[in-house]
Amino acid sequence: MAASRKKSSVCRFPSRLGSSSRCLLQTFHCRISRETPSSSTPSAENLVLLHFWATAAPSCASQLRLLQKHRADWASRNLRVLCLNLDDPQDAGTVRSFATKEGISLPILLATQEVAGVYNIIYRYLFDRRRDLALPTSFLLNRDAMIVKVYQGTLEPARLLDDVRSVPDTPAGFLQKACL
Repeated sequence: MAASRKKSSVCRFPSRLGSSSRCLLQTFHCRISRETPSSSTPSAENLVLLHFWATAAPSCASQLRLLQKHRADWASRNLRVLCLNLDDPQDAGTVRSFATKEGISLPILLATQEVAGVYNIIYRYLFDRRRDLALPTSFLLNRDAMIVKVYQGTLEPARLLDDVRSVPDTPAGFLQKACL
């Protein structure tokens, strides 16, 4: 157990409370498989895309390749992409070999069952308790770590870049965008 701790680090996300019009981002821990916490921890200057995926889903592999291909575009827009793998955390070697084979250098976090459960609850709340979290799914978080957009299935890079440009920075901006 001690040997596996040396190979992985812990990333902590801030907890933010929101009103009924916003979603709660819970504090959670994930083991980071490819980067150190200092380079993977989101900062206040960045928007964050949390991308949920699994090795068994073919659409997830193609989505990861697409996210990787546009990595420079994300960085130029101050968007931090974090890929949360929902496979069994005990299969870290399988996830690492998958990422190496696919040429994925984006930060990959191995989500615990608790993390998957939290985001499944958030997802079900957003969609009136009618669906479980499907893969791939991505959550766009603003600088306050609030969920501002959910992408189900294949994510189009141009759409994501448009959304990043239009994320409001103020409560008045959120209200104005909601009324459009």
